[in-house]
Amino acid sequence: MQQIDVSKLFISYSWSSSEHEEWVLELAENLIKDGIDIALDKWELREGDDPIIFMESMVNDPTITRIADKQLT
Repeated sequence: MQQIDVSKLFISYSWSSSEHEEWVLELAENLIKDGIDIALDKWELREGDDPIIFMESMVNDPTITRIADKQLT
């Protein structure tokens, strides 16, 4: 398997079900175990934070790699 140099990975996903959300959280935790820095709304957004600003910062930051589930595309 080819190694990819990723400084930070943002996982964008739909909140379609609790099962899907749990799958995303498990994916994120496994990637962290593999040494990848993960940006996930559930972990980074705090009460009072603007989710739109958060999403824009994830999309506009050139140092962040993004993946999205197909329900969002």
